[in-house]
Amino acid sequence: MPKAATTQHRAGGGGGGGGSDAKDEFEEVIDWVEIRIEEINEDLDLMAAKLENAVGYKNQNTILDDMIATNKILLENLENGAAEYKRYADKLLQEVPEAYREKAQDGAIKVEEFTNEADEKTVEAINNYREWVQKYADLIQQSEEIEAEIASLAKEKFDNISEQYENELSLIERTNDQLDAQVSLMEDRGYVAAAEYYESMIQNTQQYSEQLEAEKQALQNVLDEQVKLGNIKKYSDEWYEMVDAIYEVDASIDDCTASLEEYQNAINDIYWDNFDELINRYDYLADETQNLIDLMENAEEVVADPEKRKYEGGTVEFWTEDDVKWTEEGMASLG
Repeated sequence: MPKAATTQHRAGGGGGGGGSDAKDEFEEVIDWVEIRIEEINEDLDLMAAKLENAVGYKNQNTILDDMIATNKILLENLENGAAEYKRYADKLLQEVPEAYREKAQDGAIKVEEFTNEADEKTVEAINNYREWVQKYADLIQQSEEIEAEIASLAKEKFDNISEQYENELSLIERTNDQLDAQVSLMEDRGYVAAAEYYESMIQNTQQYSEQLEAEKQALQNVLDEQVKLGNIKKYSDEWYEMVDAIYEVDASIDDCTASLEEYQNAINDIYWDNFDELINRYDYLADETQNLIDLMENAEEVVADPEKRKYEGGTVEFWTEDDVKWTEEGMASLG
């Protein structure tokens, strides 16, 4: 950016060496616009330094609000300063000889030499005009850049909220991942996972969903606010990015709802699996009981008919344990 102060010193006098008739002409132009803009930019630099040290999106966004407001002041000064530069440049253009005014404004496909004293004044007038025209063009460009900067700061407020919620949500997600890993490990070992694992995952997912709802509301509030203030233009790139981010949060909420259904179904499956196992055990017990009944009903197939023992006084009509002899089929059945 050109210097804030331009000084021109002119001296003239008589031909005698005494110098008593010497007369100095002093002229200095101070660019107050540039000084003002420098001061505002220094304020913005300080705010940017504070932003680097701020913790938490609320603290960060408070500073961003101040930066946005200060940038709007800067934008107003740039626009007013550009108008002042334009006015001053137009004044300087009148000091350029008429024959060179169009060339001083637009240039020409020509290189021209100026050599005599009269030409020196023409060159000085052209250079003075071009200097202030360039200052005017610089402020116009800065105005466009500041408008983009305001939109960027507004978008940064949105991103700060999203980033902090993502950090908080990642902790909940990590806990659920650990629980899911435990469930997988138990299933790999052939066990039925405890319902308590899924109940904990349900609680975490419900908390996750609540956080997503809070994030969505906070993001929507910032978007609506910045559009209303004119910091974010509807259908601009920043606007589309912010809207897409809110849609992504919506999709994550739907995923949470689906996960809750899956976890509940898993709990139901555990109860059914345990119930089925109990039924299987009862069926097994019933089968074994029936086998024993069958054995008793078909004793002749599994126990050999013993020879009746003879005792003094006659023959016994019943068996003793010494009389029982198992067939091969009986031994297999007992096994």
